[in-house]
Amino acid sequence: MRNPRIPLPTLALLTLLSSAVTACGGNDNDGNPPPSQPPPSGCIKLDVTTGTTLTAQEGKVVVNFRVLDCLDRPLASQVPENAFEIFERDRRISSESQLKIVPEPKHFASYSVLLLDVSGSMSQQLPGLVESATRFIRILIPEGTAPEATVHRIAIYAFDGSIKKLSDFSANADELINTTLAKIRDEQSCKANLICQDSRTRLNGALKQGIDDVKVARDAGKNAGLDFTTASVVLFTDGRDTINVPTEAEAQEAVNKSDANIFAIGLKGADMDTQSVTSLQRFGKNGFGLAEKLEDLGSKFESIAGNIRNISNSYFQLRYCSPLESNQNKLTIKVSHQGVTAQKDLTFDVARSVGGTCSVDSGGTGTP
Repeated sequence: MRNPRIPLPTLALLTLLSSAVTACGGNDNDGNPPPSQPPPSGCIKLDVTTGTTLTAQEGKVVVNFRVLDCLDRPLASQVPENAFEIFERDRRISSESQLKIVPEPKHFASYSVLLLDVSGSMSQQLPGLVESATRFIRILIPEGTAPEATVHRIAIYAFDGSIKKLSDFSANADELINTTLAKIRDEQSCKANLICQDSRTRLNGALKQGIDDVKVARDAGKNAGLDFTTASVVLFTDGRDTINVPTEAEAQEAVNKSDANIFAIGLKGADMDTQSVTSLQRFGKNGFGLAEKLEDLGSKFESIAGNIRNISNSYFQLRYCSPLESNQNKLTIKVSHQGVTAQKDLTFDVARSVGGTCSVDSGGTGTP
């Protein structure tokens, strides 16, 4: 819904009450949220940051949330704005509220670590690997996208017997492709940059470092005031770890304990035996792809990038101007999709400021 701008000199403070609430079924005919219904075969969830307090300037109510199915798969791209209903004190909000519900809020960041195997067995296949990694980057950050216009931050690591960080987290896709990946575009470039020097494969160590580093980046984003962050690790190899420090069990434990989304991509070759495939599948707890030949590798990278993009796109921001002046007001967000409904209740206080106006287009509560 889009309505004419109505200046409202208020200040709303939202206190989020709980984490995810799942509700299913029911239709609203009288302006009030429906009572709970028995859950049908499918359901959706509204997930709001637990315990976060958001401050809205001049009466602008701002809430950040995710829409997921019951398997925690993102639904943002499938849920239209008119699927949402917003209630204040159990009544639909005023048509003068300038309501907007938009995906992918600007105060959100997605951090991804790309771990690329450049050990000896990959020496003749580096151009294909770089082309595949380029396709990964372009899915997340399309050509022509300015760094400040994307939520995605990508760090690239190369590993053989050692682990080398080729770039820190960056939203500059052109730099990642033309400068960072150029360091490993072929065997000559790789060796010139002192990277492809060791025929061994420190896969377990690279995976563990990637998990650790993406957590540090995500925590830094949260400390900088970001309301939503996601973390992903993408591991590519054509074989297996040959160093065993850390052990496979230790690397798997790091995967299991991490709250990051972890994906794995394999390329069939002399070193990719059945046991290696099984281990790689376990590492890729959120997704796994196996390319039969180098020509198939790019599509695997694109598929994983699409998964990360969909995770990012599961985030919505609700913005509207509230006319209320009272405190401890009940706010209800309801979304209906394919015959099922999820509902979330919050409370907010209101205080007026002198001469202030409310506009839903004036931004959110933070920046990436």
